[in-house]
Amino acid sequence: STQSTGDKVCTTERDDTEYEEEKNSENRIYTLEGESKTFIERKELSGRKLRHSQLDQSEIYCMDYGPEVYVWMGRNADKALRRDAMVAGRTVWDSQDRPSWGVYNRIASGLE
Repeated sequence: STQSTGDKVCTTERDDTEYEEEKNSENRIYTLEGESKTFIERKELSGRKLRHSQLDQSEIYCMDYGPEVYVWMGRNADKALRRDAMVAGRTVWDSQDRPSWGVYNRIASGLE
């Protein structure tokens, strides 16, 4: 619920939680498939809040948060695949319209 106080709108914690759950439901998480060098959606990770503990250090993930797309490279990920990951991630980025202020970036494990 909201309360209007002049120009300010106050929200409750419940509103914040509902908003976060709605946004998380739109998240899409992918892992890089080595042979095809493409990202494959991981349904069990998509649509919810992703926790660092769920990430495998030997994998490369693409995290699509709508206006933001990140390629996360695990510490033990194959070095040759790391080079291919940003190209494959760009395919995810280009798969839908993004705002001009959108973000496409890589994240190395341990530097989150």
